[in-house]
Amino acid sequence: MLQPVATSRTQINAMQSMYFMRCRCGRLYLNRFITANGVVVNLSKIVYRHVFVRKYLNNMLVYQGMKLKNKIILITGASDGIGKQIALRLAKEGTQLALIARDEARLNEVVAKCKEIGATNARAYLCDIRQTAKLASVIKKIISDFGHVNVLINNAGVWQKLKSVDELDAESIDEVIETNLSAVIHTTNLLLPILRQQKEAAIINICSKSGVVAQEKQSVYTASKYGVRGFTEVLKADLKGSSVRVAGVYQSGTNTQLFAKVGDKPPIEKFTNPADLADVIAYMLSLPEKIWLHDVRVEY
Repeated sequence: MLQPVATSRTQINAMQSMYFMRCRCGRLYLNRFITANGVVVNLSKIVYRHVFVRKYLNNMLVYQGMKLKNKIILITGASDGIGKQIALRLAKEGTQLALIARDEARLNEVVAKCKEIGATNARAYLCDIRQTAKLASVIKKIISDFGHVNVLINNAGVWQKLKSVDELDAESIDEVIETNLSAVIHTTNLLLPILRQQKEAAIINICSKSGVVAQEKQSVYTASKYGVRGFTEVLKADLKGSSVRVAGVYQSGTNTQLFAKVGDKPPIEKFTNPADLADVIAYMLSLPEKIWLHDVRVEY
Protein backbone atom coordinates (compact mmCIF):
# COMPACT_ATOMS: atom_id res chain seq x y z
CA MET A 1 0.00 0.00 0.00
CA LEU A 2 1.38 3.42 -0.93
CA GLN A 3 1.79 5.87 1.91
CA PRO A 4 1.09 9.60 1.42
CA VAL A 5 4.01 11.83 0.53
CA ALA A 6 5.74 13.00 3.71
CA THR A 7 5.61 16.74 4.16
CA SER A 8 6.03 17.40 7.88
CA ARG A 9 9.24 17.06 9.90
CA THR A 10 7.64 14.22 11.91
CA GLN A 11 6.72 12.30 8.77
CA ILE A 12 10.16 12.85 7.29
CA ASN A 13 11.88 11.68 10.48
CA ALA A 14 9.81 8.50 10.34
CA MET A 15 10.72 8.13 6.69
CA GLN A 16 14.41 8.43 7.52
CA SER A 17 14.23 5.36 9.76
CA MET A 18 12.74 3.29 6.96
CA TYR A 19 15.25 4.81 4.57
CA PHE A 20 18.22 3.62 6.60
CA MET A 21 16.77 0.16 7.12
CA ARG A 22 16.68 -0.13 3.36
CA CYS A 23 20.14 1.34 2.96
CA ARG A 24 21.58 -1.49 5.03
CA CYS A 25 20.31 -3.89 2.40
CA GLY A 26 22.51 -2.04 -0.06
CA ARG A 27 19.86 -0.88 -2.50
CA LEU A 28 18.39 2.60 -2.75
CA TYR A 29 15.52 3.80 -4.89
CA LEU A 30 15.29 7.58 -5.13
CA ASN A 31 12.26 9.70 -6.02
CA ARG A 32 9.98 6.71 -6.30
CA PHE A 33 9.77 4.01 -3.62
CA ILE A 34 11.80 2.90 -0.63
CA THR A 35 10.87 -0.50 0.77
CA ALA A 36 11.63 -1.45 4.35
CA ASN A 37 10.16 -4.31 6.37
CA GLY A 38 7.41 -4.73 3.82
CA VAL A 39 6.41 -1.06 3.86
CA VAL A 40 6.40 0.85 0.59
CA VAL A 41 6.76 4.61 0.89
CA ASN A 42 6.00 7.00 -1.94
CA LEU A 43 8.90 9.45 -2.10
CA SER A 44 7.87 11.22 -5.28
CA LYS A 45 8.86 14.89 -5.11
CA ILE A 46 10.58 14.41 -1.74
CA VAL A 47 14.10 13.07 -2.07
CA TYR A 48 16.13 15.79 -3.81
CA ARG A 49 12.97 17.74 -4.55
CA HIS A 50 11.83 18.34 -1.00
CA VAL A 51 14.04 21.10 0.41
CA PHE A 52 14.22 19.69 3.94
CA VAL A 53 15.20 16.19 2.85
CA ARG A 54 17.77 17.47 0.38
CA LYS A 55 19.36 19.64 3.09
CA TYR A 56 19.19 16.67 5.47
CA LEU A 57 21.09 14.37 3.13
CA ASN A 58 23.65 17.06 2.32
CA ASN A 59 24.16 17.82 6.01
CA MET A 60 24.85 14.13 6.65
CA LEU A 61 28.17 14.60 4.87
CA VAL A 62 29.31 16.62 7.88
CA TYR A 63 29.04 13.78 10.36
CA GLN A 64 28.66 10.50 8.48
CA GLY A 65 31.27 8.16 7.12
CA MET A 66 34.64 8.63 5.53
CA LYS A 67 36.06 12.08 5.11
CA LEU A 68 35.99 13.19 1.50
CA LYS A 69 38.45 16.01 2.05
CA ASN A 70 41.65 15.43 0.04
CA LYS A 71 40.38 12.14 -1.41
CA ILE A 72 41.62 11.82 -5.00
CA ILE A 73 38.75 11.25 -7.40
CA LEU A 74 38.97 10.54 -11.13
CA ILE A 75 35.89 11.42 -13.19
CA THR A 76 35.47 10.70 -16.90
CA GLY A 77 33.23 12.87 -19.06
CA ALA A 78 33.73 15.77 -16.68
CA SER A 79 33.36 18.72 -19.04
CA ASP A 80 29.56 18.91 -18.98
CA GLY A 81 26.35 17.22 -17.89
CA ILE A 82 26.41 14.75 -15.02
CA GLY A 83 30.21 14.55 -14.87
CA LYS A 84 30.57 18.29 -14.51
CA GLN A 85 28.01 18.45 -11.72
CA ILE A 86 29.64 15.56 -9.86
CA ALA A 87 32.99 17.36 -10.07
CA LEU A 88 31.51 20.62 -8.78
CA ARG A 89 29.67 18.86 -5.96
CA LEU A 90 32.71 16.92 -4.80
CA ALA A 91 34.89 20.03 -5.08
CA LYS A 92 32.81 21.52 -2.27
CA GLU A 93 34.00 18.67 -0.04
CA GLY A 94 37.64 19.66 -0.52
CA THR A 95 38.51 16.71 -2.73
CA GLN A 96 41.31 16.44 -5.28
CA LEU A 97 39.98 15.95 -8.79
CA ALA A 98 41.46 14.39 -11.92
CA LEU A 99 39.01 15.28 -14.67
CA ILE A 100 38.98 13.63 -18.09
CA ALA A 101 37.04 14.83 -21.14
CA ARG A 102 37.37 15.64 -24.86
CA ASP A 103 36.30 19.31 -24.81
CA GLU A 104 39.38 21.19 -23.64
CA ALA A 105 37.77 24.63 -23.23
CA ARG A 106 34.83 23.36 -21.19
CA LEU A 107 37.03 21.06 -19.14
CA ASN A 108 39.34 23.91 -18.19
CA GLU A 109 36.32 25.96 -17.12
CA VAL A 110 35.18 23.12 -14.85
CA VAL A 111 38.66 22.79 -13.34
CA ALA A 112 38.81 26.52 -12.61
CA LYS A 113 35.37 26.48 -11.00
CA CYS A 114 36.24 23.44 -8.89
CA LYS A 115 39.29 25.20 -7.50
CA GLU A 116 37.22 28.31 -6.83
CA ILE A 117 34.60 26.47 -4.77
CA GLY A 118 36.84 24.28 -2.64
CA ALA A 119 38.79 21.57 -4.45
CA THR A 120 42.24 21.27 -2.90
CA ASN A 121 43.56 20.23 -6.29
CA ALA A 122 41.95 19.87 -9.72
CA ARG A 123 43.55 19.08 -13.05
CA ALA A 124 42.29 18.65 -16.60
CA TYR A 125 43.27 15.70 -18.79
CA LEU A 126 42.25 15.87 -22.44
CA CYS A 127 41.41 12.42 -23.78
CA ASP A 128 39.01 10.55 -26.04
CA ILE A 129 38.61 7.50 -23.83
CA ARG A 130 37.88 5.31 -26.87
CA GLN A 131 41.59 5.55 -27.67
CA THR A 132 42.94 2.97 -25.22
CA ALA A 133 46.64 3.76 -25.71
CA LYS A 134 45.98 7.45 -25.05
CA LEU A 135 43.82 6.57 -22.05
CA ALA A 136 46.60 4.47 -20.59
CA SER A 137 49.03 7.36 -21.03
CA VAL A 138 46.63 9.78 -19.35
CA ILE A 139 46.04 7.50 -16.36
CA LYS A 140 49.78 7.05 -15.98
CA LYS A 141 50.11 10.84 -15.95
CA ILE A 142 47.34 11.16 -13.34
CA ILE A 143 49.12 8.70 -11.05
CA SER A 144 52.36 10.62 -11.55
CA ASP A 145 50.64 13.93 -10.72
CA PHE A 146 48.54 12.76 -7.75
CA GLY A 147 50.39 9.70 -6.44
CA HIS A 148 47.29 7.53 -6.35
CA VAL A 149 43.51 7.56 -6.82
CA ASN A 150 40.84 6.72 -4.23
CA VAL A 151 37.69 6.84 -6.32
CA LEU A 152 36.95 6.14 -9.98
CA ILE A 153 33.69 7.50 -11.37
CA ASN A 154 33.04 6.06 -14.83
CA ASN A 155 30.64 8.66 -16.15
CA ALA A 156 31.48 9.41 -19.79
CA GLY A 157 28.86 8.30 -22.26
CA VAL A 158 27.15 9.11 -25.55
CA TRP A 159 23.57 8.74 -26.69
CA GLN A 160 22.28 6.69 -29.59
CA LYS A 161 19.85 8.56 -31.83
CA LEU A 162 16.45 6.93 -31.45
CA LYS A 163 16.37 4.57 -34.42
CA SER A 164 15.97 0.90 -35.17
CA VAL A 165 19.33 -0.88 -35.28
CA ASP A 166 19.12 -1.35 -39.06
CA GLU A 167 18.84 2.43 -39.47
CA LEU A 168 22.13 3.13 -37.67
CA ASP A 169 25.47 3.38 -39.42
CA ALA A 170 28.51 1.38 -38.33
CA GLU A 171 30.32 4.48 -37.03
CA SER A 172 27.46 5.40 -34.69
CA ILE A 173 27.24 1.84 -33.37
CA ASP A 174 30.98 1.68 -32.70
CA GLU A 175 31.01 5.07 -30.98
CA VAL A 176 28.28 4.05 -28.54
CA ILE A 177 29.78 0.65 -27.67
CA GLU A 178 33.35 1.92 -27.45
CA THR A 179 32.49 4.96 -25.31
CA ASN A 180 29.79 3.54 -23.07
CA LEU A 181 31.13 0.03 -22.51
CA SER A 182 34.64 -0.68 -23.79
CA ALA A 183 36.12 2.50 -22.31
CA VAL A 184 34.53 1.76 -18.92
CA ILE A 185 36.17 -1.65 -18.91
CA HIS A 186 39.56 -0.30 -20.05
CA THR A 187 39.54 2.59 -17.55
CA THR A 188 38.74 0.22 -14.71
CA ASN A 189 41.33 -2.28 -15.92
CA LEU A 190 44.04 0.39 -15.94
CA LEU A 191 43.17 1.91 -12.57
CA LEU A 192 42.13 -1.10 -10.48
CA PRO A 193 45.69 -2.09 -9.44
CA ILE A 194 46.08 1.41 -7.94
CA LEU A 195 42.68 1.29 -6.24
CA ARG A 196 43.47 -2.09 -4.68
CA GLN A 197 46.45 -0.53 -2.88
CA GLN A 198 44.29 2.04 -1.07
CA LYS A 199 42.81 1.61 2.39
CA GLU A 200 39.54 3.11 1.11
CA ALA A 201 38.57 3.00 -2.55
CA ALA A 202 35.47 2.95 -4.69
CA ILE A 203 34.30 2.51 -8.27
CA ILE A 204 30.99 4.11 -9.22
CA ASN A 205 29.66 3.38 -12.68
CA ILE A 206 27.12 5.94 -13.87
CA CYS A 207 25.01 3.68 -16.01
CA SER A 208 21.39 4.41 -16.97
CA LYS A 209 17.88 3.12 -16.55
CA SER A 210 18.58 1.64 -19.99
CA GLY A 211 20.88 -0.81 -18.24
CA VAL A 212 17.85 -2.21 -16.44
CA VAL A 213 14.86 -1.67 -18.73
CA ALA A 214 14.68 -2.35 -22.47
CA GLN A 215 13.13 0.57 -24.35
CA GLU A 216 12.29 0.82 -28.02
CA LYS A 217 14.72 2.34 -30.53
CA GLN A 218 17.58 2.22 -28.01
CA SER A 219 19.04 -1.14 -29.05
CA VAL A 220 22.73 -0.23 -29.19
CA TYR A 221 22.62 2.21 -26.29
CA THR A 222 20.76 -0.39 -24.22
CA ALA A 223 23.26 -3.09 -25.20
CA SER A 224 26.09 -0.86 -23.96
CA LYS A 225 24.34 -0.12 -20.67
CA TYR A 226 23.31 -3.71 -20.04
CA GLY A 227 26.98 -4.49 -20.59
CA VAL A 228 28.02 -1.92 -17.97
CA ARG A 229 25.50 -3.36 -15.54
CA GLY A 230 26.87 -6.88 -16.05
CA PHE A 231 30.44 -5.61 -15.72
CA THR A 232 29.51 -3.81 -12.50
CA GLU A 233 27.87 -6.90 -10.99
CA VAL A 234 30.92 -9.06 -11.70
CA LEU A 235 33.24 -6.37 -10.30
CA LYS A 236 31.23 -6.48 -7.07
CA ALA A 237 31.73 -10.24 -6.85
CA ASP A 238 35.42 -10.07 -7.77
CA LEU A 239 36.18 -7.30 -5.27
CA LYS A 240 34.05 -8.52 -2.38
CA GLY A 241 36.08 -8.43 0.80
CA SER A 242 38.65 -6.04 -0.66
CA SER A 243 39.10 -2.34 0.11
CA VAL A 244 37.44 -1.42 -3.22
CA ARG A 245 33.68 -0.94 -3.11
CA VAL A 246 31.68 -0.99 -6.32
CA ALA A 247 28.33 0.58 -7.20
CA GLY A 248 26.11 1.09 -10.21
CA VAL A 249 23.87 4.14 -10.59
CA TYR A 250 20.88 3.66 -12.87
CA GLN A 251 19.28 7.04 -13.53
CA SER A 252 16.33 7.91 -15.74
CA GLY A 253 16.57 10.78 -18.21
CA THR A 254 18.74 13.64 -16.98
CA ASN A 255 18.47 17.28 -18.01
CA THR A 256 21.70 17.54 -20.02
CA GLN A 257 22.77 18.09 -23.63
CA LEU A 258 23.38 14.36 -24.15
CA PHE A 259 20.36 13.98 -26.45
CA ALA A 260 20.81 17.23 -28.37
CA LYS A 261 24.28 16.15 -29.48
CA VAL A 262 22.68 13.59 -31.82
CA GLY A 263 19.67 15.70 -32.71
CA ASP A 264 17.06 14.16 -30.39
CA LYS A 265 14.76 16.50 -28.48
CA PRO A 266 13.08 14.74 -25.56
CA PRO A 267 11.33 16.86 -22.87
CA ILE A 268 14.51 17.26 -20.81
CA GLU A 269 12.92 19.98 -18.66
CA LYS A 270 11.00 17.13 -16.97
CA PHE A 271 14.12 15.06 -16.40
CA THR A 272 16.33 14.78 -13.30
CA ASN A 273 18.56 17.77 -12.56
CA PRO A 274 22.19 16.57 -12.84
CA ALA A 275 23.08 18.61 -9.75
CA ASP A 276 20.61 16.50 -7.79
CA LEU A 277 22.23 13.34 -9.10
CA ALA A 278 25.61 14.73 -8.04
CA ASP A 279 24.23 15.08 -4.51
CA VAL A 280 23.43 11.36 -4.60
CA ILE A 281 27.01 10.51 -5.55
CA ALA A 282 28.44 12.68 -2.76
CA TYR A 283 26.07 11.02 -0.30
CA MET A 284 27.07 7.52 -1.43
CA LEU A 285 30.74 8.30 -0.89
CA SER A 286 30.08 9.74 2.58
CA LEU A 287 28.41 6.69 4.11
CA PRO A 288 29.93 4.85 7.09
CA GLU A 289 32.33 2.02 6.41
CA LYS A 290 29.79 -0.73 7.02
CA ILE A 291 27.09 0.78 4.81
CA TRP A 292 27.49 0.84 1.05
CA LEU A 293 24.83 1.51 -1.57
CA HIS A 294 25.84 -0.82 -4.38
CA ASP A 295 22.72 -0.40 -6.53
CA VAL A 296 21.15 3.07 -6.80
CA ARG A 297 18.19 3.79 -9.05
CA VAL A 298 17.09 7.37 -9.60
CA GLU A 299 13.88 8.26 -11.37
CA TYR A 300 12.35 11.65 -12.06
